[in-house]
Amino acid sequence: MNKLTSEELGKYIGAERMEKLLCLETTDSTNLYLQRLISRGCPDRMVVTAGEQTRGRGRLGRSFDSPKDKGIYLSYLLKHKGDPGDVNEITAMTAVAVSDAIYKSCGLETGIKWVNDLVIDKKKVCGILTEMLIEGDPSEGRQNIIIGIGLNVNQETEDFPEALRSRAGSLRLFGHRIYDRAEIIAAMVEEVDNMFEKLKVPLKREEILKKYRDRCITLNKEVSVTPVAISGNTDPGDPNHLKAKHARVLGINPDFTLQVIYEDGREESLSAGEVSIRGMYGYI
Repeated sequence: MNKLTSEELGKYIGAERMEKLLCLETTDSTNLYLQRLISRGCPDRMVVTAGEQTRGRGRLGRSFDSPKDKGIYLSYLLKHKGDPGDVNEITAMTAVAVSDAIYKSCGLETGIKWVNDLVIDKKKVCGILTEMLIEGDPSEGRQNIIIGIGLNVNQETEDFPEALRSRAGSLRLFGHRIYDRAEIIAAMVEEVDNMFEKLKVPLKREEILKKYRDRCITLNKEVSVTPVAISGNTDPGDPNHLKAKHARVLGINPDFTLQVIYEDGREESLSAGEVSIRGMYGYI
């Protein structure tokens, strides 16, 4: 596979945008690298990408397999002033932007598994990890939001750990060809940039929400809802506090939370930071 370099990216991305894009050969994690840049002063919309991650991470502390020169490992900085709950929406909207970028650059359609995974034919090809760092006085609401995107591009089946092969895929496996990672990154950066501009216009935000609902494969599915063990949202004194519950997905709310109904008829609006969702009989 060709190495990912600034020169290759420069063929698709203008010089002005390249001033806020750093291309690394290898790093522990692009999210962690961007965190270190923030501590030294870093502009809004900074992007860090790497050919390899040695400590790639996913949601809930899971590892993200990041083989060298096969996938796209990218982190994007958004300096945001708003409610911390916006992170859930930003993750969902990023999923739409990356889905658009994949179609634009590769011609492949992807579904969205709530809230942050892109899938093709029931196999995960992309995951998004959004992390928030408070800057200055928390009461002022200034946040550095790091959006980490891991996309499986040119992996073959044997590149995935055996335990993941039944539920992980790559663009190459579905498109039956090798893709230019620099071209896909350029499309991703453009679509994410455009998405944050659209957020300033209420009607454009509704357009993004409609796309998310249209592509969300979790809708109307029977799912297993497992609470995430974080401070404040579970009761350690209850032996069932982390027990999975059977539910059916009713819809996506305007704030991108997931509306479900449990077997006892009770409805609930779920945030990605509070639960993990799995299909009753597998990943989806």
